[in-house]
Amino acid sequence: MNKKKTMWTVVILTCLFNLLFILNLVYCLYADFLGWQFSTFITFFMLAYHFDIRLLIGWFFTRFIKRHINIESRIYVVTDKQYALYNKLKVRKWKDKYFAMDKSQFVMTNNLDVILKNNICAELSHICCVIFSFLSIFFGCLLSTDEWWIYVLTSVISSIVVDIMPIIIQRFNRYRLQKLYNIKNKKE
Repeated sequence: MNKKKTMWTVVILTCLFNLLFILNLVYCLYADFLGWQFSTFITFFMLAYHFDIRLLIGWFFTRFIKRHINIESRIYVVTDKQYALYNKLKVRKWKDKYFAMDKSQFVMTNNLDVILKNNICAELSHICCVIFSFLSIFFGCLLSTDEWWIYVLTSVISSIVVDIMPIIIQRFNRYRLQKLYNIKNKKE
């Protein structure tokens, strides 16, 4: 899927979940937030939240954080042990099949410094998304503790599928990018 098509798909899904959330809110106001309608409302609220927060965090990191990333910082280094773990997980076999908003940011035709910044920025934004994903459990329980399982379920599933896997992919790729970067710097 190309970048434009991918972006439109995500925007349409986000709008759809927000619309379903709003419609459920209106219906729940009519039904006094009782029964299965309230569970449906909570489910669409969580889906809308997870889509919205990921788009917002991605935009924020790309717009404001990426330019301040120091690609030579030791905190971003992927160790040999970590890379060995990623090889055991067979990341190389499934990483290219995984959904990405814009794979062109990580293509080797770009400047290596830019690719590393994009790689680190993507990882940091996904880490932030995991944190905000689990914060939704707390905020959801403020809304209703009876539906705690919906908050936990949506947070865990979205974190694993939408955030943890891309973090692993970014770190797997960064190990090799760092090797290239170190070779380039030794030549200069």
